[in-house]
Amino acid sequence: MENINPIIEVTPLEALFDEEVTIKISSLLANDEMKITGKMIDQFGNIWQSYAIFIANTEGEILVTEQTPVKGTYQSTDSMGLFWSMLKIGKVDKKKESSLSSMFIELAFFYKDALVHTVMLKRNFISKEIARKSIQKNGLVGTLFYPKDEHRRKGMIYLGGSEGGLTERRAAMIASHGYTVLALGYFGMETLPPELLEIPIEYVQYACNWLLSQEVVDSRLGITVIGISKGGELALLAASYFREISSVVAIVPSSIVYPGLGPTYSSSWSYTSKPYPFASSPIPEELLNENKNNYEQGRPIQYRKTYLSRLQNENVESDAVIPVEKIQGDILLISGDDDQLWPSDVHCHMIMDRLREKQFPNRYKHLNYKGAGHSFYLPYWPTTDVQYVKYGSITMDLGGNDPKITSDSQTDAWLEMLKFLNMKSLLK
Repeated sequence: MENINPIIEVTPLEALFDEEVTIKISSLLANDEMKITGKMIDQFGNIWQSYAIFIANTEGEILVTEQTPVKGTYQSTDSMGLFWSMLKIGKVDKKKESSLSSMFIELAFFYKDALVHTVMLKRNFISKEIARKSIQKNGLVGTLFYPKDEHRRKGMIYLGGSEGGLTERRAAMIASHGYTVLALGYFGMETLPPELLEIPIEYVQYACNWLLSQEVVDSRLGITVIGISKGGELALLAASYFREISSVVAIVPSSIVYPGLGPTYSSSWSYTSKPYPFASSPIPEELLNENKNNYEQGRPIQYRKTYLSRLQNENVESDAVIPVEKIQGDILLISGDDDQLWPSDVHCHMIMDRLREKQFPNRYKHLNYKGAGHSFYLPYWPTTDVQYVKYGSITMDLGGNDPKITSDSQTDAWLEMLKFLNMKSLLK
């Protein structure tokens, strides 16, 4: 039997999490079989694992970028399939780490069931060239990420969703592409309101002005606000009122202000110390009973229909509709047409219709991904466990039940967002 010593090349060994990895195996015989496994332990101690089995081509090579595995946790030609297709298989006791801690992924290579090589990849959520600074100043709570060269860069604000607190990981990743980014908390931490209820939209204006005053920000370019889910709703609403905001990225947002999430029934936001008008139409009894039955039976709840019921009962010219035509810059909208948390796709279509009707003078674009749900995270993060999420005692269905579609959608959306941000970083 001929002695086979596979040559295994994996690059890069260390990179930002959104960078592709190239895997090439050579010095095999034609039709030789090799198995590759991937393993990762996240910051919470969850164990993730994937595998793929490949057959060498006539040149005795396996090029993961160009080949479809004959078996594995994914079944497509995909250079990053071993990463997004990881399955959660267990948990280890581990002290919770920072969301910015690097993720280590071990790739193991097997020839004829024998382990022949392992490679450890280091995947970073923040570039070594980016500094991190905690901000708590005059009621402002956030984390500032900025290039260590301290050159003036385009300033951005990142707003998370109804989970509250700070969303540092995505803000740090965006900053790592050459921007100054403030991850801004607006409820659920420190000195901020405990509930998503009557949050003053002027708080975003204050954060913009503070950011514009920083030496690491080019104030000539204004501020881009990026928001996801309820943060997308807030981003669009704030940009409609404050000229400091020069462009908006709204990911799975709403086109209308909905009730807040708190002990009293009121708006999510306030303006000039008054609750902002919100969609207050009663939810049909049959929908409430459907959600109640699903909860009692331990089934995931889809809130899409309840939000649609309120949306359909609101006049499109009502005060609760966000006046997006007043935004002083370009707009990028991102949604999934299988969003089961709320109808972000419908909302984005409504925003586009309104902008056309009002003859909006700036650029606006809507990316609506077929089969994608409410989850839009980082490229190549495992998408096999994102359809359902716990919110207190409730399990919510976010939609997007195909991990491959979810991964492709969020990767494309991320790259499109970076293109949009790059255009906005240039002087007009």
